[in-house]
Amino acid sequence: ISTPHRWPSNRATLGSVSALGPMESAQLLALLANLRSADNAARSAAEKAYTDGLSADPALVLGSLTRCLSPGQCSEEVVRVQAATLLRRATVSVGPGETPWSRLAVPAQAQIRVALLQALEAESSSNVRKILVAGIGAIAAQASSEDVEFVSSAFTFAKSDNVHHQEVALRLLTELMGTSHTRSILAQQQALGSLISSALSAAPLQAAALTFVAEMVSVLGLAEVQALGALLPLVEGALKGLASRDCSEFEDALQSLVGCASEQARFFEPRYREWVEMMLVFGGAQGALPDGCRSLALEWISSVVESKPKALLKALPDLPEKVLTMAFAFLAETDEVAGWASVDEDEEEDDAEGLHETGEAKVDFFVKRLGFKATGAPLLALVKRYGASSRWQDQLAAAMAVRAAVEFVDSPVALDAMTTVLLQLGRSENMRVRYAAFLALGQTCHDQDVEFHN
Repeated sequence: ISTPHRWPSNRATLGSVSALGPMESAQLLALLANLRSADNAARSAAEKAYTDGLSADPALVLGSLTRCLSPGQCSEEVVRVQAATLLRRATVSVGPGETPWSRLAVPAQAQIRVALLQALEAESSSNVRKILVAGIGAIAAQASSEDVEFVSSAFTFAKSDNVHHQEVALRLLTELMGTSHTRSILAQQQALGSLISSALSAAPLQAAALTFVAEMVSVLGLAEVQALGALLPLVEGALKGLASRDCSEFEDALQSLVGCASEQARFFEPRYREWVEMMLVFGGAQGALPDGCRSLALEWISSVVESKPKALLKALPDLPEKVLTMAFAFLAETDEVAGWASVDEDEEEDDAEGLHETGEAKVDFFVKRLGFKATGAPLLALVKRYGASSRWQDQLAAAMAVRAAVEFVDSPVALDAMTTVLLQLGRSENMRVRYAAFLALGQTCHDQDVEFHN
């Protein structure tokens, strides 16, 4: 932009998605285009113009951006994404300081809230809708009192025959849960139950429905959570459907359910066995699911074990064997690394990632949390089996599992058996296996200084 940018001055239209005049539209779109520019000078000038305008008159700037949310006004999705993103950033509060949103007068805030809801109703892009909903959620989170318009609009969207509107309803309710709007949402018990049940059974809505259920369960009290147990088979079916259809949405939903398990593991208690079995299937789906999803599946089990180990062991007496088997399988998923011998150990640990490292961490976690009394027999059996394998990856898994778990071994017999395996692995033809075996022996010397040396 060669001359200083001037914001459109038509304040009368701040409350609606109305048309800009030709000059105003051109100015605004030029600014947004330059904010996306690969030309550093043009982008820097645009950023300064935007920041200065936002500081001087946030009502004018944010009002102008709302008018870019209309597909009729801005047909390019990239522009609507940009406008929605800038609006959301202006509403997010980081720390105690003011935000552009908080500096708006109450009437201007009300007008922009209406404009956001209007934009949601008209928007065909799922990506834009998600950003708009996130912006509304940020506004709701800062509100000191309830804005009934958000909740009523969500349930109005839910009644629509348009599947996009139903998805908006679920995502909007998800954002509003945990804010001052929670009571009003839960008061709509019949409408809420109907929406959730139908959405969990409808493929286009399952991702949004799962995220909403996870968020709702996370903020409810124990009695309310237990009353929702009847939803579990529907939730399972929806999750399996996503796993077979859309890995990206499956990963998002699974991440939400991991958080839910951390906050409210009791929600899953009526079907602990079914859920653990399902997660183990997901975790073992090598080649069918991304590694990140497989790792999250084991993380869900870990989250429940963290808070309810006794209840989970009661429901699944064979849990230690199942989870350690999965952890060992993860440990064995590794490849040869070119130049491995020359890589500094600290640097190698900094760069560590993937299922191999997840497996090592989970061996440590499960043996520690479930106790050696419950995990000792399956752990020793797996160490012997993997240690005797002809695959160097399995041998490496055995050595690293011993290193991870040896701190919690309280049986001299088991310690001797593990040490015997390590000594055998110390003669492996593979350098990484030998290295891991000697590291595990060193860890044993450190963690079992009395028993080992005796």
